[in-house]
This record gives sequence, structure tokens and C-alpha cells, in this order.
Amino acid sequence: MQGARSTRLLPVLLDRLTDLNPDNRNEALHERTMTKAVFRQCVLRDISFLLNTTNAESETDLSGADGVRTSVVNFGVLALSGRHLVDDDLDDVRQAIEQAIRTFEPRVLPQSLQVKILPSQDGYRTHNQMTMEIRGQLWSEPYPIDLLLRSRVDLESGQILLEDLLG
Repeated sequence: MQGARSTRLLPVLLDRLTDLNPDNRNEALHERTMTKAVFRQCVLRDISFLLNTTNAESETDLSGADGVRTSVVNFGVLALSGRHLVDDDLDDVRQAIEQAIRTFEPRVLPQSLQVKILPSQDGYRTHNQMTMEIRGQLWSEPYPIDLLLRSRVDLESGQILLEDLLG
């Protein structure tokens, strides 16, 4: 029984509070837990929500409001839509995305997180689009779960698409 338990994980609170079968009053253990693959997909979904949300700092000066800057009031990333970035700006975007994940996605182990822009000579970046790689480990017992995502950023629409390269 211990082996079966170690391969199943508890969902985040929001997923636990979302009742997909309200008529069923008694749920089996396998309905209250998830596999590592499903866990990774939930993290992918939540990172996608995070990166496709414009934070409050995009419209409001939060200087001197460090508590607000790291609270759910500022959930998301700086507005990217309509921007034309030169190479010097790309690292600012990378840092903003990395900081947003560190701040708002606690399942990613902070010391493992790496966000890098894939070079344009590899053919991944075209006009007003760029591709990044997000690598890290997800907190899990008895050992972390690897995470490797490719993100395609469309700077005209501001939309960020994520692809799980491991799952």
C-alpha cells in the first residue's frame, strides 16, 4: 500500500474544492489524489494562467508597495501585447516571467527554476514572437518531478502558449 500512495499526489486547494461530481458524497482515494502526469498538467495549466494574466503593476505604480507587488493583487506578468522588443528587452521579459513563477507558483522549487530565451538563429523567434524554455523541478515526495516547458510568446497579442516537453 505504501508504494501505491507514494505515486499519487494531493491536488492544490482549488482543485480539491472543485467538485466535478457533486452527487457523489463518498469519493475513493484515487478520486482525491492524482498521478504525477496529472499533477504536471495541473502545474502547466496554472503557469499558463499566470503567464497569460496581466498584473496590476502594468497599470499602477507599486513603488514602495513591496507587499502588494508579491500578493495576489499583482498576480500575472507585465503587459506584453503591442510591444516591439529589441534584444536588450528580451532579458527583462525573461526575468519578469521567472520572477512571476517564483512568486506565484510554489510547486516549482525556486532553486531549480531556469528560464532562458531560445536564440533567434535557431529559427524559434520570428517577428514579434519569441520562444523560451522553462526548466525546473516540482515539489513532490519522495523526490521532485522534472518540469520542462517550451513557451511561445506572441508579443502582438500578449498570448503565451506552453508546451510540456516531458509529458
